[in-house]
Amino acid sequence: MPQPHRGDRKPVNFLTPSSLRDEVDRRAHRAGLSRGDYLTRLLAIEHGFPVPSYIPNGQPGDAQLRLPDSEAQMSA
Repeated sequence: MPQPHRGDRKPVNFLTPSSLRDEVDRRAHRAGLSRGDYLTRLLAIEHGFPVPSYIPNGQPGDAQLRLPDSEAQMSA
């Protein structure tokens, strides 16, 4: 059965170190999300956007989605 329409979206493609991709995959799996939904939720939270309604909220691991301020400043 096809998935419901998720609105206007555009692909974003980029390369990351393998270790980072592996960690993203582990965290997405723990949250019960696909990699794309996990990254969409992560980016929305990090940039102050609302999380799209098609992505489940309140999943265990939400606190892990945001870098601690000290880590965010170091990576900027």
